[in-house]
Amino acid sequence: MSSRNPKGGLLFVHANAALSFRQRLRLVELVGRGKTITAAARLTGCSRQTASKWVGRHRRGEGLADRSSRPHHSPRQTPARIERAVLSARQQLRAGPHPIGWQLDLAPSTVHAILRRHGQSRLNQQPREPLVRYQRERPGELLHIDVKRLGRIHRPRDPISGRPYGSKGKAGWDYLFVCVDDTTRLAHCEIYAAETTAAALNFLDHCRHFYNSHGIEIQEVLTDNGKCFQRTWKQSCQEIGITPRHTRIRRPQTNGKAERLIQTLLNEWIRPHTYQTNQHRTNALMHYLNHYNHQRRHRALNGLTPSQAVNNLPGTNNQVQHATWLPGAAGKAKDLNLVQRADATWLPGAAGNQVAAFSRRSRESERPEPRAAARQAGSCFRRGRGPPRPTCSA
Repeated sequence: MSSRNPKGGLLFVHANAALSFRQRLRLVELVGRGKTITAAARLTGCSRQTASKWVGRHRRGEGLADRSSRPHHSPRQTPARIERAVLSARQQLRAGPHPIGWQLDLAPSTVHAILRRHGQSRLNQQPREPLVRYQRERPGELLHIDVKRLGRIHRPRDPISGRPYGSKGKAGWDYLFVCVDDTTRLAHCEIYAAETTAAALNFLDHCRHFYNSHGIEIQEVLTDNGKCFQRTWKQSCQEIGITPRHTRIRRPQTNGKAERLIQTLLNEWIRPHTYQTNQHRTNALMHYLNHYNHQRRHRALNGLTPSQAVNNLPGTNNQVQHATWLPGAAGKAKDLNLVQRADATWLPGAAGNQVAAFSRRSRESERPEPRAAARQAGSCFRRGRGPPRPTCSA
């Protein structure tokens, strides 16, 4: 139910308003039980004329819903002859309202109204392709792998002279290899300097060790048709017992889980923060992956994290610690164990000096309170006098 707002726009009436559908039905029921229209109108909070209108509509079988505000007759509506000319020009020219209006000497708004009235306001009337969603039953049954190119922050330097090399203003590219399990969404990522087959095989070897540490054995791998996933990739996968699969050409939707992971990394790892060096960005990636796998919940997993999805599988009970992502402190944190505590929390945008504060708060929370320690030792504090002096027993 809605009515026109005096200031413009629609004013939506809530379901329990005085003249909502429920109140109209109550009004009709009161009249049907023997109440007069005046008494029923007083009980429902409306005027006698309004109550009589709705009771009359109900008795005529017109229902209690709002009528359409469209007029029954439109004398000034565009003639059918002109509408047919507009629809014919639309099919022949495949143009928008303005070119059609220029040719037929009509206003573009009139042409658009005619096209919308006949359901041809869009040029491409092809229906959208239905979505095909799939998910494997067992973890490791299918892994999605993809590569994302990232611009370097600074030009690489020569290891001997220390001078930057390469064209000035062209720092080059780093290549982010991503891998995500189809069932549990458990992810692993690494950054390489080149998009080569050797880098892809090295990343696959690291993925095997990563998923084996979680009790997952890789069976199939799905990639695109990139240059690093060709003959050598296929032969190497078959030698280690992994079935390689490729997506259709120009069909990234098939590898959609890896594409979605890349978008998540860009939105939550790269864009919200400023990194000074490539190493700073790489360290932040390590911390964010801990957050992604152990703390970030997924709607596809019914609110579980990937590590919880792995642990909830039948026959598995892996003890995986929750981790912390400190993006601002990633480049300055020297102790990786500091951000792999089970009781840590995610502090987005934390500065580098918050690592020490976080560690200090953690240590202080583990210390016993002074009063509790004193009570355990058999003594107590006195108000304003401090602890009692030690006494020697004879």
